[in-house]
Amino acid sequence: MTSINFTADGRLPWSKSRSGRLLNPDAVSDVYFQSMKTRLVFGAAILFLLPSMACDSDSAKTYPVTFVCEPTAGTVCPPGTECPALPLGADTCGDLPGGFGHPATPVTKGRPVGCMVGLSYGNPYWGDTQQTCSCTIIVSSPSSPAPQWVCAG
Repeated sequence: MTSINFTADGRLPWSKSRSGRLLNPDAVSDVYFQSMKTRLVFGAAILFLLPSMACDSDSAKTYPVTFVCEPTAGTVCPPGTECPALPLGADTCGDLPGGFGHPATPVTKGRPVGCMVGLSYGNPYWGDTQQTCSCTIIVSSPSSPAPQWVCAG
């Protein structure tokens, strides 16, 4: 007759796996918890890294909108000063341009040729640095040059 020896807590010292092999129950629980720990670490890494991989405008920098006179602006707009707000017309730039998924911004005042605007968003192709545009004369036809915002990048 074969005798069965139990551990002090009443468990069998070895148990059989599905394949019929004998397993130490302590080793089985260690493998289970090691596997569970690996899954938890992997899950935490995904949750941590997933937001950084998303293309989300919430994570982009925002900037104050600024209007600064460029050296080519002339007497209406002394270089380095804030551009004057002028009535919208044929000789001023109007609505601020949109780009990189941002809409154009309507304005009620125009800015003179030679004014540079720093927009509220960054250029993702230049390290998210502030997007700038200059009010420049574009010759749409030889008889009527029209000022227009021209953006860098």
